[in-house]
Amino acid sequence: MMKGKPSYPFETIAVAVNFNPHTGAVISEARRLADTFKAKTIFINAEKRSSGASRQLTELLQRHNFSNANSKIVNCGSPAVDEVLSVCKDEIVDLLIIDASEGESEAKHYHGNNWQEIALKAKCSVLLMAEPRLNGLPYRQIVVNGHDHPKTMPTIEAAIYIATKEKAAEITVANGISISRLTVMADASLTFETETDVLEEEIIHDEISRLNNEMKHINLHGLKINIKPFSTRQTSISSFARSIDADLLVVNSSDHHLSIFDRIAVNDVEELLTDLPCNTLIVHSRVY
Repeated sequence: MMKGKPSYPFETIAVAVNFNPHTGAVISEARRLADTFKAKTIFINAEKRSSGASRQLTELLQRHNFSNANSKIVNCGSPAVDEVLSVCKDEIVDLLIIDASEGESEAKHYHGNNWQEIALKAKCSVLLMAEPRLNGLPYRQIVVNGHDHPKTMPTIEAAIYIATKEKAAEITVANGISISRLTVMADASLTFETETDVLEEEIIHDEISRLNNEMKHINLHGLKINIKPFSTRQTSISSFARSIDADLLVVNSSDHHLSIFDRIAVNDVEELLTDLPCNTLIVHSRVY
């Protein structure tokens, strides 16, 4: 049962496979992550059912030291969203890996924007491989969102879990300060720019205090935590991740309860999916 199951540890990893020039790199990355998390691995074969496709996948897996003992192939015969998500549910998957490399046929094929729809609808965490590599390296420069939201602390805990397994020394918690919030608070007695700058500094201080207080209850496992609020007037979380050469961005999953605030959160994730700065993990906190 997936509902109520914590988002980590990653005990079962699934890889959505649709053959293209990056498939070998994605499988290689899955091999590294399966070893790191000591996870069993399921390969969802989204190609049309044929002995040729199954044989090709088996050969690729053997090349990367996968076998019947540590992996499983599920043939769904279609990249349709519902079929991929159904396999994840049936197999109680904790982490789904998708090739989202720019311009790649698989990323486009997962239903035009199929892979984006899977990322938004999945009930497990989703790792979007924007830069799959045959000889992937551990994630050492990890950025995680710090939004004021019930899902954020479980997301930060998931990022800490990954950083610990990857033997990273630190993570960066980044939170965008919205210009709309500053506009509402602006005092007409001062110029807009002056008041906005002052309020921005106050809000940044408040955000750092909030995050420090909330993280008091989290086991940091000796990690250094860098809290970096930033102004959305100047940058986005994608641009921020690029600016520090992040190799993994970790964010909350979108909400599906359509209040106005939830809808804003969904839009944030949808915007991110159009501009992945690096490999990106969407953490689905199934306790909410």
